[in-house]
Amino acid sequence: MENTGDEPLVFLEMFKHPRFEDISVMQWMANTPHEIIADTINVERSIIDELPATKQTLI
Repeated sequence: MENTGDEPLVFLEMFKHPRFEDISVMQWMANTPHEIIADTINVERSIIDELPATKQTLI
């Protein structure tokens, strides 16, 4: 999440499923057919081809 406004951001995320799973936007784009993503967000397919297919862990 990134707050791009001038006021504080309050974010609440709730899950009904008992198990939490997380997928990053880059991981989602890398695992979706590349031509669909490239056409949808209007970028060269080579950019999408370079995205990592696995989520990078940040510590």
